[in-house]
Amino acid sequence: MKIYILTDLEGVGGVVDDAQLVPGSPRYEDARRWLTLEVNAAVEGALAGGATEVVVRDGHGANGGYNLLLDEAHEAAEYVMGGPQPVYLEELDAGFDGMFQVGAHAMAGTARAVLEHTQSPQAWEEMRVNGRPLGEMGFAAAIAGELGVPCVLVTGDQAVCDEARDLLGAEVEVAVTKVGFGRSCARVKPPAVVRRLIRERAQAAMGKLGKVPPLDLGRPVEIILRFKHTALADHPNRTDRRRLDARTIAVRGDTAREAFHNLF
Repeated sequence: MKIYILTDLEGVGGVVDDAQLVPGSPRYEDARRWLTLEVNAAVEGALAGGATEVVVRDGHGANGGYNLLLDEAHEAAEYVMGGPQPVYLEELDAGFDGMFQVGAHAMAGTARAVLEHTQSPQAWEEMRVNGRPLGEMGFAAAIAGELGVPCVLVTGDQAVCDEARDLLGAEVEVAVTKVGFGRSCARVKPPAVVRRLIRERAQAAMGKLGKVPPLDLGRPVEIILRFKHTALADHPNRTDRRRLDARTIAVRGDTAREAFHNLF
């Protein structure tokens, strides 16, 4: 069985504020080490549950998609790092049996969610896909779903785990790494405790393959994106965008990937 792991940094246990996301700072170095060890725990759980191949995508945009510490990474997995990619999550294809998301965060505007945002904290206010509000976790699950790949594990704060259960169903496995009081404050657990939880949930998630259906939002795909500022919606050379109001645009595509690329 082949498992795809998509990572982010905001949902990692112990990560609670923006200073920990800035490459070059001592606090970032701690955060990326915790991320690497949480991914290792997910890989261990996948292998214990029967996975024969694991591919990990370093999905956090800071540091150019190079956040994982390869010297400390699990030897049984392979890693996709760097960017940008010509195609979003290009290495994810129908050959995978399941997706894990490690270090995920809630969509923009979610209350009591640690470091919540959708793609850009400075630019994007809300994204709707075929009428449904989605964040990064949900959109990645939608891309996987179009390929017939179910997202069976999400790890991150309580808010994103609740979001995953609402979107993907009660059968999806979640590992709550922290409980937010606000955007930059949370009740956290020691890293070793978080890693044990992720390993357990990852192994359990392997048993959910075939029980959690791939996410299906329908086709074609329309994305409605509301920006925080009017200037961000200005793009006079893009004829494939519709301007809905001063801060809102709409794009369409035959697939979620195609629609996503039409945003830029």
